[in-house]
Amino acid sequence: MTSRADFAPALRFQSGTSDSRSRRIDVLEARRQQNESGLDRNAFAIFWLLRQEGASEARPLAIEIDRLFGQFPNFDANVQERRSLKAKVYKLLLPAVGKERMVPLVERIISLGRK
Repeated sequence: MTSRADFAPALRFQSGTSDSRSRRIDVLEARRQQNESGLDRNAFAIFWLLRQEGASEARPLAIEIDRLFGQFPNFDANVQERRSLKAKVYKLLLPAVGKERMVPLVERIISLGRK
């Protein structure tokens, strides 16, 4: 079972109202969609952000980006791993979201808490 905290990183970046009722609805919707998607927490959080940004092929991109995190398990402590991870994610996202939105989106994805 997922908790509200599981979706907090992805929802934290969601634009719009900070109304608590609206947030509860967002969290419930996120839970429902994660259950239906079959994605784990990490991949779903990435998917959620990509979808909000209107990325084409958000689901396969999320799966691939999540896989990249596995290739660089020390990205948060190792500058070279972080740089390599970001370069690979940039390459994936450039055609999906364009140059203007790519850099801030990668920063948001990298800053998501991994479970």
